[in-house]
Amino acid sequence: MKNGKAKLFYQVGGSGDALLLLHGNGESSDIFAQQFPFFTKYFTVYAL
Repeated sequence: MKNGKAKLFYQVGGSGDALLLLHGNGESSDIFAQQFPFFTKYFTVYAL
């Protein structure tokens, strides 16, 4: 997603109730690499 000069990377996967994964300051959504596949079995996962 792009808004002006800012770029936002996100991943969406799975189905079911929504689950939002937000990383901390200085990190990226890469920290969810192992959790993302597991949670997509049960939820619609949005990793930002």
